[in-house]
Amino acid sequence: MKTLSLPPQPPNPLTRVESPLSAGNLSAPMDSCDSPDENAVSLHTAIARLRASLNPRPTVRLPLIQALNQRLATPLMAPNPFPPFHRAMMDGYAARFGDLSPQSPLDSAGESAAGSADLAPLAQGTVVAIATGAPLPQGADCVIRKEYARVEANKVFVTVELIRPGADCESCGSVARQGDVLIPAQTRLLPAHLAVAARHGVPELAVTRAYGIQILLIGNELAPAGQPRQQGQIYEHNHILIESVLAQHHVRVLSEEPIIPDDEHAIRAAVLNSLSTTPPPDLILLVGGTSAGNHDHTRAALAPLGTWLFHGLNLRPGRPTCAIKTPQGIPLIALPGSPKAIAALLPGLIAPVLGF
Repeated sequence: MKTLSLPPQPPNPLTRVESPLSAGNLSAPMDSCDSPDENAVSLHTAIARLRASLNPRPTVRLPLIQALNQRLATPLMAPNPFPPFHRAMMDGYAARFGDLSPQSPLDSAGESAAGSADLAPLAQGTVVAIATGAPLPQGADCVIRKEYARVEANKVFVTVELIRPGADCESCGSVARQGDVLIPAQTRLLPAHLAVAARHGVPELAVTRAYGIQILLIGNELAPAGQPRQQGQIYEHNHILIESVLAQHHVRVLSEEPIIPDDEHAIRAAVLNSLSTTPPPDLILLVGGTSAGNHDHTRAALAPLGTWLFHGLNLRPGRPTCAIKTPQGIPLIALPGSPKAIAALLPGLIAPVLGF
């Protein structure tokens, strides 16, 4: 058996690693190569604390198209059976199996088209021309495909002996019975799920509101794209990396805020401004200023705003990551500004916390 191998991936331009959004980019815990920080926690502990700190999200009802990619809050139960009536699955003739005989032609007694209603019961010795999806008249228990029949002078002759009871028919409720679970709770709703809901006449679904995340970028060295870059600055590019990954996983990113200077009071003011919005974000991500340099003020800015969840992570890249929980129950996660750390922490920390 041949083994097919994929061509090698080109190096990532941001991080110079093969796959920047793979959890495998997180290296071993620091104690495997250095002394661990006694104030830092393991990645597992950080994830558990952050998950526990998130406020429950409300349930909202959305039209089907708006529910795409959202999480179903409660199971969708079938409000009615499907199909809602016995129906034909092929074009041909609805018949009684007991009437079929190659030697005995059957009388053609009308037609059942898709959408037909008030059909007369099928009389013995007769057939009704029927279209795919059309309801079967009472008494019919099989369909003679068009290619299995010959019509002469309003008489229908069966030309094969392969027809069985129930042939090319679908009975009421054979796909889903009333009360069946159509879609389990917590399912991420894909187009096929929406079609199932619509098939049963359900116009909207109860979903768990998507997370709303505020991103705050910190650093005197950062210039916004499209603006003049001063000497010593680089163009900011972490925001688009974070936002695009979150968008891929259907997490809402709230308003884009101006880049915050390396100033403790400015950082704290930006966080307080985000916390004062209605509704507030479910989580705030701060990027930059988490290390111990003379111009790193993010930790000091956050300290008065809540209770520390952790002061660092015992891994690299990402060791300076820290987080607190505000009195409103909103976690603030401060990430280092290194794109390599961001590329590792998105799948390693943020994804499991938000459940994608």
